[in-house]
Amino acid sequence: AQQNLNGISSHIMQKIRSEALDFAGSTVMADRGIIRKGLFHALQNTLDTTDRSEILFETFATSIDTEQRRVVLDNGREVSYDLLVVADGIHSPTANELNIPALAARKYAHYDAFKIINLPPLPAPHNEPLRMHSFSTRHRRQPDWTDVYQRKVFFSLFPRKDGTYAAILRFPLHDGKNPRGITTSEELKELVLQMRPSNETLADVYSQYLSSALTEEKLEACLDMEPRAFWSTKRKSIVDADKGIALIGDAAIGFPSALGQGTARGFEDVTHLVECLKRAETLAGGGEGAREMIARGLTLYEPEVKRERMAMHDVTI
Repeated sequence: AQQNLNGISSHIMQKIRSEALDFAGSTVMADRGIIRKGLFHALQNTLDTTDRSEILFETFATSIDTEQRRVVLDNGREVSYDLLVVADGIHSPTANELNIPALAARKYAHYDAFKIINLPPLPAPHNEPLRMHSFSTRHRRQPDWTDVYQRKVFFSLFPRKDGTYAAILRFPLHDGKNPRGITTSEELKELVLQMRPSNETLADVYSQYLSSALTEEKLEACLDMEPRAFWSTKRKSIVDADKGIALIGDAAIGFPSALGQGTARGFEDVTHLVECLKRAETLAGGGEGAREMIARGLTLYEPEVKRERMAMHDVTI
């Protein structure tokens, strides 16, 4: 198992490093698309071709018959299943399409909102090293709040491989459409320029850069843009044992994306699921069919995972 894990890790890093930003050979910065491609590449290269495993890329399920346990793909192919594992993220269109009341999600807005501004590269000679730079300032309207994130406005620069930056303006959701209720481009620019970067040695560099990069056009577009919220979700149930359905990761209990917990929780959930299915097989002692054994495994899986996930979720909102 460890040898297989090492192989997967090697394949992932090889793929990610080929497309991501490389910092001195020790740290990489990659967006979700690059990371997912790395994971798929690793799965494809470690697949045991002697078993019945199959990975389908660029393939979509057009319908799911939960009574007959059959999935119809967009190429017309029909696939039967005993266990359907749903892992398609916090908004989980699959879980919604199943229309099973117990799996219905309740959405919660996190206390932060954010906007994205596309900015040009840093002018030479200050275009290296490429790093993420964060700026922050206290939220003056609510000095009595105890949560530091609810007192601050953040401005972070995420570098892209072409040298440009994605600037993330993050602020309390309670502020409304814009941080601190500001309405003019002059106020927004002043707010950003009064922030101090996490790396103080670059304060002068970034002050000059942002003064020119934050043009009137970009600032006005940011002000007009509707903010995006960090969403989380909870469900009454994360399995339907009778129909052989299990939700994992953010599809089960969704955490705000800023916490970066979705993929990690997915790996943990599937580990719990496999262990619960093994326990169910042991308890059955060969006296149950596959679907009965899976139903037993799902009843073991749900309370173990749901209890921990619910507690973690409630702490984040």
